[in-house]
Amino acid sequence: MDDLSFKANEYLEGRGISSPTLSALGIHWLSNKDATKDRYGYGKLAISPDGAIVFPLESSKEAVTVISIARNYYATAESQIQHLEAINSYRQSQRLQPVKRTPKYLLPYGDRAKGKVYDPYALLNPGCDKPVLFATEDIIGTIKAAQRGVRVLSTFGVWLGTREDLANCESDDWQHELAELFPTFMADSDALEKPSVTGALVRDGFVLDVRVGCFPGIPGEPQAKVGLDEFLDANPHATEQELAQSVEDNSADTLTWLESTLPGLIETLRERGHNPTAASKLATPVIKAAIRELLRHQDIRDLRVSGFYKSVLKPLGITLEILKPEERAVKIASGEMEVQTAIAEVIIDLVRRECDLFHDSEQVAYADLIVDDCRHTYPLRSVDFKRWVARRLYEEHDKSANNEGFQAARNTLEAIACFDGTERKVWLRVAQDGGKLYLDLANDQWQAVEIDAKGWRLVDRHPVRFIRPSTMGVLPTPITGGNLDELQELLGVEDDAWVLLITFLLYCFTTGPTFPVLLLAASRGSGKTTIAEFLKSLIDPGKAPLIGLTADHHKASVAGARRWMLCYDNISAINLEQSDLLCRLATGFGFSTRTLFETDGETVFELARPQILTAIDHVVTRDDLSDRLLMVQLPAIDKAKRLKKADLDAKLEDLRPKLLGALLTALSETLAEQPRINPSELPRMADYGHFAIAAETALGLPAGEFLRVFDANREASRQVVLESSPLAEAIQAMITRDYEFKGTASVLLKKLEEFAEESVVRSRFWPKASNTLTRQLNRLKPDLEAVGILIDSILEGTGNDRSRLISIHKWEVLHEF
Repeated sequence: MDDLSFKANEYLEGRGISSPTLSALGIHWLSNKDATKDRYGYGKLAISPDGAIVFPLESSKEAVTVISIARNYYATAESQIQHLEAINSYRQSQRLQPVKRTPKYLLPYGDRAKGKVYDPYALLNPGCDKPVLFATEDIIGTIKAAQRGVRVLSTFGVWLGTREDLANCESDDWQHELAELFPTFMADSDALEKPSVTGALVRDGFVLDVRVGCFPGIPGEPQAKVGLDEFLDANPHATEQELAQSVEDNSADTLTWLESTLPGLIETLRERGHNPTAASKLATPVIKAAIRELLRHQDIRDLRVSGFYKSVLKPLGITLEILKPEERAVKIASGEMEVQTAIAEVIIDLVRRECDLFHDSEQVAYADLIVDDCRHTYPLRSVDFKRWVARRLYEEHDKSANNEGFQAARNTLEAIACFDGTERKVWLRVAQDGGKLYLDLANDQWQAVEIDAKGWRLVDRHPVRFIRPSTMGVLPTPITGGNLDELQELLGVEDDAWVLLITFLLYCFTTGPTFPVLLLAASRGSGKTTIAEFLKSLIDPGKAPLIGLTADHHKASVAGARRWMLCYDNISAINLEQSDLLCRLATGFGFSTRTLFETDGETVFELARPQILTAIDHVVTRDDLSDRLLMVQLPAIDKAKRLKKADLDAKLEDLRPKLLGALLTALSETLAEQPRINPSELPRMADYGHFAIAAETALGLPAGEFLRVFDANREASRQVVLESSPLAEAIQAMITRDYEFKGTASVLLKKLEEFAEESVVRSRFWPKASNTLTRQLNRLKPDLEAVGILIDSILEGTGNDRSRLISIHKWEVLHEF
């Protein structure tokens, strides 16, 4: 035995393959000069100058040709050969490295290895009929499994289905050469980090009709690559039943495997030791590869029928239109792509002939089109537009377009809309144009109500463009004859609360630009949820009318993009992040996020929305939100007047057309009054304040009534803020005793601790440093001033002795000087 043969045997024995097994399987070293195509299926040009290890696929000693698979190893220098320890020892040594990018495995040329697998158990046990447990690409692992009496096949790689196989599998009577040889294919544990391997598993599962999966990682070594070889080393005493159970637990049919793998892929990658950013970057191409390969075997209808689209793609934020067109293998057939290209051109011609293409300020493309003599407006990336195209294509040409043809046409149409089309503003539910307001009824006739100072009217053709998310509900056609007194009686609110509530409702029919936040506070069983839902139904009905409060900007953006009015139900507490988000949504919210499946694409949300909160008590304790708050205390429901929900819904539904008409009449009269008034002062929400003062005449309220009620509401909100702030309580206590203070922030902080309990000082609500104290004082300053406590920041001294001091005075003390 020459030196290289000795080193090869030593290497394999170090990997855990015994010398008798090597001999029985005919595994031997092959030098470069001895390789011949006739005998081995490959010549010396394919072999590394340092030779290769040959694994015969057949055991016939008499065979003139031995079909083999060779693995090239860099084995020239002694320093390059790593002696691996015995199978029962802990493996630390590095494997031999391939040389000069030579293939990991060399298969014989032509068809001599087609449909072949490496079955070491059968070679060691001729005539056996033991069932195959599973297949994997790992040769060494299958040999080690055979030594344990477990039959596992090696397929030499993961891509078992070719393009030709993709075309053939469309035929019902075709079967892959490897079909039925094994029930499951297992990849290495790092398969989900590699788009190519993930795509291969999807193809293997469909083409061979087998289960697919990955080996589990080794505890304590999250980033270690684990194949069958490593799994057996890590579990030296595992029985065949235990190995079978592990394979069963970590594999499934292709769709089930994707359903259990893709939604939690980022978390899986993080568990494998990747940081959140790296995990996200790794996950995106892997998910794309899996879905692209899936689309070669399943069409959109199949994915929807199976529930895969709803359970996997939707939660991931993936629409099938986002994915770049992937050709099915069958489309490579002669002429088919030309047919789809022709259909794409037909779609472009049809849309340009029948639609008016335009774009908005964010370069989102839209189409105006006529359906049953009504103008509809659809985003080009909407399902509604795709359905309209499919319908017209079939009506006019008796043809249908698949995803690729439609996508190609839509890409061109988007370019036309953005470069050649007019820029227009697109509205949701409420719009403004030329001094008039428009309310989208969202009915099948695409009608809107036009409101101005002269009145309101139903219009079929209007100058504004509305979009209609699938969650949007239909408003009733308004009728005259309603009276807003009926609404107040129905809600059962006091006169002061009615002023705030009705002016808020009327203002919700305008485009803002900023909005107050309505808080419906009531004890349990007072019907606040039902009232909130009813108020929303008068302005912006829709699916899931009441939603949960969130601090997540993306969730808030999506909810706001699909609803004009946002209603949050049963709020028990509002934290800092939620309070800030409510303020931003009320005054103008902007949020940008990366467009899915685009490297540098950005999706921008810009919106301002009226909002309603329901809670048992006054949950708003932040001063910035309280400044925008309208608090309405709802009365308890008289038990004698309590109705079943079905009866109540029927009653409210009957009232909605008349109440909507009454609201629109009051809105029109308010618009007429607005130019005539010039208030000497306006509250912080100036736009809403000016509108509400103008509404006094339309609502039959005395002059100045709104400001009186609003100021009282603001005072009540301010008192809640002060009562909920331990710092404000301490300042009030200090000034009550000392009347005034002047000193540095650090001195003030120490002094205020005298007026607070020790538990409060230790809490997270108490400032721990002078800069934190200064920030909190700035927030509390307007509310404290309203109760007669003035806070100022002053500079004293000169030069290096100059210092910034905080001065706190009681209003009466200040005015004595």
